[in-house]
Amino acid sequence: MATAFEEAITKAVAEEVVPGAAVIAVDKNGATKYAKAFGNTNVGPTGKPWQLDTTMWLASCTKISTAVAVMQCVEKGLLSLDNPISNILPEWKEAEILTGFDENDKPILKKATKSLTLRHLLTHSSGLGYVRMNPLLEKYAKALGKPLDHPQTTIRDDFKLPLLFEPGEGWEYGCSIDWAGKMVEEVNGGIRLGEYMEKNIFEPLGMTLTSFRPSEHPAVKDRLAGRPFRTPEGKVIPEAPNVGMYPVQEPQDDYGGAGLHSCAQDYIKLIASLLANDGKLLKSESVDELFRPQLKDTKYIQAVMDNPEAAAFLAPSFGTGVKWNYALGGAVAVDGVEGRIDAGTMHWAGLPNSFWWIDRHRGIGGVYANHFFPPADPPTQKLFALFQRDMYTLAG
Repeated sequence: MATAFEEAITKAVAEEVVPGAAVIAVDKNGATKYAKAFGNTNVGPTGKPWQLDTTMWLASCTKISTAVAVMQCVEKGLLSLDNPISNILPEWKEAEILTGFDENDKPILKKATKSLTLRHLLTHSSGLGYVRMNPLLEKYAKALGKPLDHPQTTIRDDFKLPLLFEPGEGWEYGCSIDWAGKMVEEVNGGIRLGEYMEKNIFEPLGMTLTSFRPSEHPAVKDRLAGRPFRTPEGKVIPEAPNVGMYPVQEPQDDYGGAGLHSCAQDYIKLIASLLANDGKLLKSESVDELFRPQLKDTKYIQAVMDNPEAAAFLAPSFGTGVKWNYALGGAVAVDGVEGRIDAGTMHWAGLPNSFWWIDRHRGIGGVYANHFFPPADPPTQKLFALFQRDMYTLAG
């Protein structure tokens, strides 16, 4: 018998509400409980059937991989969560806070009095933001001629931005994880982040279709999904018109916050390893720390998540009213959501409407792999919610 999700997505694909997706769920023992692909990778003649090995840009689903890389370096004594990041990245020794603009639209900056730490970066309590998601930063970037969209060239070119508040005294989703990835590179002899991940994450897990650079990996490039886009009128067209929503070229740097390409069958291996706490990537205590809620005061993140527009991007399908904290690896539900996730579940999403979650209490993890624009697509979020509910029903 078809599940509610299967019926809904089959209908949505047939009516061209969504092109398609690939979904996988696993249990705490690493066993696959559900795996299926639906629809096509695009509308029109360029579309091919979605497969579990169809590759796509992960966007912010990259972040959990970088968090794992950071924790591996912490285990080795190469990095500390609480030392100033300027010990590794000297450009942050004199961090400044953007407080506004004068009558001539010149940025008003003041020196930060607190040091940025790696823990601040991983929890988005650093004060760093994304230009397109913050009006102050967008105005600042335009005034200085900095890129408005990312990834473009290098992390230092794109993301050497002023802070929006003193480190630890706010919550702002942004480019912090890209800088964390840069720290991993620096303490490993300056190698690319992708090279580090290949050796320490992808190879141990057998992730053969995951890369920052599809041009250098034909198997990844040849499987890339299209970039279908929903217009404001609701019509699905074959190509996203806003190039700022997708890397127009491979940047010089490996962006630890948004640069990976992968597929459902690869990505679920990372989710399964962390859910099982199998020791392949991290010691048990490091995994515990990765999931532990880190924010002592949740009022800042809650203020963001209680904004409906922000929640559509940062708590996709959950809406407002859910209590959140943030761990080193993603957002953590404080109380859980009835019929879906339990308290302590960690999750995050990627711009092309892809989602992942890990519920250690119930022993369920999953990925909804997609490559559909723009982000925060309501019909897709409804389908993801149905998929997640069905997985909990199947788990009993």
